[in-house]
Amino acid sequence: MSKVKKAIQFHAKKRSLEALTKKKKEVESILKSGAVMRVNKKNPKEKPIRHELSVAERDKYRLVHETIKSDIYETKNALGEKKYQYQAVLKAGIENARNERVKMKNRLTQKKLNIILELLEKAKSQKVEDYEKLAQMCRSNDKGDIDLKKLVLKLIKGINGRRPITSIDKDVLEGVIKTFRNNN
Repeated sequence: MSKVKKAIQFHAKKRSLEALTKKKKEVESILKSGAVMRVNKKNPKEKPIRHELSVAERDKYRLVHETIKSDIYETKNALGEKKYQYQAVLKAGIENARNERVKMKNRLTQKKLNIILELLEKAKSQKVEDYEKLAQMCRSNDKGDIDLKKLVLKLIKGINGRRPITSIDKDVLEGVIKTFRNNN
């Protein structure tokens, strides 16, 4: 595909994203107020009349809202804006990490959990980007009674979601650290 065609497609998607965002705000305000302003078709110059939504109409607007939200997400992904992909991955991953941490908490003491958190903070500050380096850090910090490498990599795999496990994203480490902090 030529660069011109790609550029045209990109801008078309960007325009549709702006339109979707505007529509989403409109639907949200309707849902929040629970009413719509209706114009008298016979006499359009008259002031619009406020019409309260019925339960069925409210459900219809909720459905429209959900559809718009998913359309926005898809459009943002199509535009290749990584931060939105990260948010989805982190949301799923943090849930995984929470579950993993609950299992760990049954087996590990607070001291051991703090060792893991320290290690992750260190990895983040040193901008560790590959699993091998993190594995080495785990081995050098291992106190013998817990397999740090196994636990940390398991956590990060949970956070990393379906992405190939070759590099560690800064957001991914941030996600793991947040999870540990929130549950301490």
